Amino acid sequence: QVQLLPTDNNLIRPVVSTVQLNAEQQRVVECPPNIPLSVRACAGTGKTHTMVQRAISFINVHHIDPKNILIVTFSKLATEEVIERVTRAFGRETDLPTIKTFHALAYSWVCRSWKHCGLGQRPSVLNPKSGELALMKQVFELILDSKRL
Repeated sequence: QVQLLPTDNNLIRPVVSTVQLNAEQQRVVECPPNIPLSVRACAGTGKTHTMVQRAISFINVHHIDPKNILIVTFSKLATEEVIERVTRAFGRETDLPTIKTFHALAYSWVCRSWKHCGLGQRPSVLNPKSGELALMKQVFELILDSKRL
């Protein structure tokens, strides 16, 4: 459930930007927060700017606590850019939305489940260059082959 912030005068100021939102970007920003969105577009089309403006709208217009906002990106570079812009827009590094790559988000979910299952050490990510991934692939293929009729 979404926690709402008290409506007071301590709202985050919108980013003063020379970049105007086009009609599609404006629709993304104005879309109600109860509708999850996937913003997909080519490089340089303003996805980062749009996501930052949407986060600001969530906080200023809809009074959503930043801890309840999740921004997921594809690359580490994009994540760093969003973090930088959100930090600049919010004017502080505390109470920021969660901003992760989808890989990092999935890994955090695996780690959380891992602990609840009592499996000891944190799981590790396989390095495709180490040969571990090829070995795991062979193991999975053997398991699948044994299940086939």
